[in-house]
Amino acid sequence: MALPGASDSYLFSQRAIRDSTHLDFIDGDDILFHAKPLRALGWVVFNSFLGGAWQPEVRLPLEPADFEAPIRLQLAIGEGGLLVRVNDRPELAYPLDLARLALARVKHGTSITPILPEAEAQVATRILAADIMHLAAEVVLPGGDWAKAAARDGAAFLLSVDGRPAGRMPLAALRLPAEGEAVALRMTFGRGAFVCDGMVAELALERQGERFTLASAPLRSTFTGGLDRCNESMVRGFAANPALPGHPVMVDVFINGAFQGSARADRPRPDLAEFGADYAHSGFEFTFARPIHLPVSADAWVSVRVRDTDVELANSPWWVCRAVTRESLLQLDALPDESMAFAPSRDAAAREAVE
Repeated sequence: MALPGASDSYLFSQRAIRDSTHLDFIDGDDILFHAKPLRALGWVVFNSFLGGAWQPEVRLPLEPADFEAPIRLQLAIGEGGLLVRVNDRPELAYPLDLARLALARVKHGTSITPILPEAEAQVATRILAADIMHLAAEVVLPGGDWAKAAARDGAAFLLSVDGRPAGRMPLAALRLPAEGEAVALRMTFGRGAFVCDGMVAELALERQGERFTLASAPLRSTFTGGLDRCNESMVRGFAANPALPGHPVMVDVFINGAFQGSARADRPRPDLAEFGADYAHSGFEFTFARPIHLPVSADAWVSVRVRDTDVELANSPWWVCRAVTRESLLQLDALPDESMAFAPSRDAAAREAVE
């Protein structure tokens, strides 16, 4: 929507209609344009949220039958705003600041599908994996000279998460495929990108100033790993992302919940090679800045999580020491003698030590 005369079309699925899923054009804290079908009320509503307040609604009535099939929303830039058409209804003008509209990002749920124009509509996309580290997809481009022409035009694949830019890959950087051949596309998120499971990743194609959404998917991460050894001085283990071979996982280390630092899981682990070549270099070892102080009757535990997530590795938390309390000793005192084979005795002196 950045150029005069540009147009976009979106298809609201039956699920989008049922759930009143909305489409937003967002600039900063403002929603420049908001579109939502309201089946119970019998219309599609358009609105703007500017300066912290909703503006007057524009309502387009539809027939009950219109809500029984997907609804097509067509948007075009006209003089002074958007030209809006729903299905075959007459076009209506929605006034907007075109300068702000050119900077806006589009946000919508996965049940709303952008409709690509002409050749771009022939781009077939299948997302293979989407997690907090990357997005992997297969893309089949139109035949003929389309790919070469698009590469010369500076076309690029764009990656975003919940509407925020998260990556860009020029088409020219990929091996241009033969007609009908799928292109393997893998885009990783930068360190500064804010991502977490449940957010929606969107893959788009940008060409000649226009942006076409190809596919979207929620982020769902799967990691493997665990702690092998831990003491008052260090913690050791392994971590890997099976969906992203060759890219080391970063882990965060905590002592009693306090962050200590991060480690890259790329150390040799030949004992794990039988599970795959990437596991052979998935180890990490983290030495604490100061050894854990082990006072009498105090808890100390070490936990390790995949960086910037709540995903804990197996055997985490690892208890380095546990407090011995009066109650725990009294519980031991109540056990049968044979359960205390590890202890020299259960005499009154032991009880006096905690009393």
